[in-house]
Amino acid sequence: MPDEAHSVSTIQINWPEKLAWSVVGVVLMLWALRLFGTVSVFSFFDIAVIILGVAGLGIVCSSWVHWKNDENVWRYIGYVSLFLIVGAFVLWCFGQIYAAPAYGTDEAAFDQYAALLASHFHNPYLASMAPSFDLYRVSPNGYTFLLNGGVVDKLSYPALSFELYLPLLWLGIHFQGAVIVNIAAWVITTIMMFWMLPRNLRPYVLIIASFSVYIAYAVGGVTDALFLPFLLVAAYQWDRFGSGDKYKDTPSKIKWKWLGPLFLGFAMAVKQNSWPIAGLIPISLAIESLHEGRSYSEGILRGLKYFAIAAGGFLLPNIPYIIWAPKAWIQGMLTPVASHAIPAGQGFIGLSIFLGLGGGSLTLYNYVELAVLLLALVTLVGFYEYVKPLVFLVPSIVLFFASRSFGSYLISLIPAALVAAATIGRVQVTRLKIKWRFTLVGGAVILLTGLLAYNILTPRPLNIAIVSVHTTGELQTIDEITISITNNLNSYLSPVFTIQEAGTTTAAWHIASGGPDVGPDGSTIMTITAPNFYAMPGIGGGFQVVAYTDQPATVSVSPVFRPQQIHLGLIPVAINSLVPLNRTTVVKTQLLDEFDRPVKKSGVQVYMSQIVYNQYSTQIGLATISTSDGNSNYWVNIENEHRGMTPVIGYTNAQGVATFYIRGGVVVPEPTYFEANLVNGSNGYPYGYSEILPIRFTGPQ
Repeated sequence: MPDEAHSVSTIQINWPEKLAWSVVGVVLMLWALRLFGTVSVFSFFDIAVIILGVAGLGIVCSSWVHWKNDENVWRYIGYVSLFLIVGAFVLWCFGQIYAAPAYGTDEAAFDQYAALLASHFHNPYLASMAPSFDLYRVSPNGYTFLLNGGVVDKLSYPALSFELYLPLLWLGIHFQGAVIVNIAAWVITTIMMFWMLPRNLRPYVLIIASFSVYIAYAVGGVTDALFLPFLLVAAYQWDRFGSGDKYKDTPSKIKWKWLGPLFLGFAMAVKQNSWPIAGLIPISLAIESLHEGRSYSEGILRGLKYFAIAAGGFLLPNIPYIIWAPKAWIQGMLTPVASHAIPAGQGFIGLSIFLGLGGGSLTLYNYVELAVLLLALVTLVGFYEYVKPLVFLVPSIVLFFASRSFGSYLISLIPAALVAAATIGRVQVTRLKIKWRFTLVGGAVILLTGLLAYNILTPRPLNIAIVSVHTTGELQTIDEITISITNNLNSYLSPVFTIQEAGTTTAAWHIASGGPDVGPDGSTIMTITAPNFYAMPGIGGGFQVVAYTDQPATVSVSPVFRPQQIHLGLIPVAINSLVPLNRTTVVKTQLLDEFDRPVKKSGVQVYMSQIVYNQYSTQIGLATISTSDGNSNYWVNIENEHRGMTPVIGYTNAQGVATFYIRGGVVVPEPTYFEANLVNGSNGYPYGYSEILPIRFTGPQ
């Protein structure tokens, strides 16, 4: 027994914390793998790859070792890990910018263009943001589309969203200005979280800071990182505002906590995500005062003071533009709500835009949002001592049920919510009656449930089915679609059609025939054509046709269309040696399903094609493709008649294999490229393209 007691007392290991540091070590190694993908472009990155790999392995090993002074060891390891992860993030961003310098979203382009206008003393709220699309190379699929087929081209964010870019522009740094500021904001956010949170939570800061979604947003043009440093200050010990002697604050701490509402105002002046928090915290502070034994008037005054400071922080960066053009500024602030943007995102709206459930009234989503906010408020009041740590997450919960609920809306507040939950005090006393709070929360739940059910059960106005498609051949995209449409309403509808692929919505397609109106309770056939290359879905995956109407605001979606069910694989996959002209090369094609499993089906037509790509153009291939082999006389005869013929049709056997025999025609400097494909029998479009097989022919042996 004494020996057993001694062993327990000398190995005092905090296993959860050490396990978290083990994960940090793995994260460092993952950063090494991320950077390894760019070493062929930036060879000096390999130094960082080696350092990160060694550090990661070292931290994993160290996490299972008992150190004499554990606290100091892990403090220094934490600082080193922070430095390495921040450095790896900056290097990785440099590589991403080099690989894809175009802005990924219109919001980053709008903000930098607005800053550019402001730097020349023009009011960005009075200007069109459309020039920013070409100026910053924004993909047309990165625009914000409207239900009527148009795009948002007005600045729709508060002034601090672009004023933060002004110092960079004044320094003459215009290239990737928005992305550079976003990256800096995420670095500052990471460092602030690391400093604000207790030591046992710091490993989680480094893990969160390395999540792919956050780093991709920062470098990809999602500007939510801009408001996070301000929001972290607002979240840190927010409940100490006006707390008096409860926490026995020193004068310096009292000054610090007054920065909370001011910086919340600054966060609100960047983007609208955090606006609800400006209402929730004053309510929470009033409730906090009641739990502290203060009067109702003291609680209300405490909340109003906080709100007044936050409002001042919000107005301060916006005052010049409010005075300059108040109507334009207000319209800009309301654009996200009043612009009739198309529904999109990863939240509850997915039931309508992907599964086709509901969609008959997008206005219902506004009522659902209000019901969720009402439920949050009554829960906050009735169960404050339990849900107090969730105050900073309420906007994300509300936006999950909005008609536009992008992933950035759902996760951008988590860093601030973590800081808030870890630094606030606990509430242990309630002065509210149990029956009262359960009744209100129950009523709000019933209201929300009813609205959600009514939303799902309100049918879409149009039934859409894809009849046929027209493809671009070897480009493997679809540029024209014929659809059948049935109007379930007793009124005329003028829908706008787009394509939805991989969660991305394209620009509105043109109606080539059969439109633009669909009569009451009627059916029609329409042909729609792609407005640009970016809008063309690939034939290798699935997509849906989506129809929007503005009056009334509705969305209808077709079932998923998968133009390619099977495809071809070549055997061999590659030929690495030179092939003499008089040698016959046997190339087999195998039918494969979506998981590359062989499909045993006979009689399927397979088209084998050839082409030569030189440095400046394409040329006709001069090889001979045959579906049967023979002696030398056979090849002499067939080469005279079929040299350069493309495509050549073969048929699969019982194993799903079609065999082709290939001989070179003449020696050319470039390889001849061979590719096989299938053709859809009913619609006639090519699909199921195989790999490309280059063969370099040489003189006969």
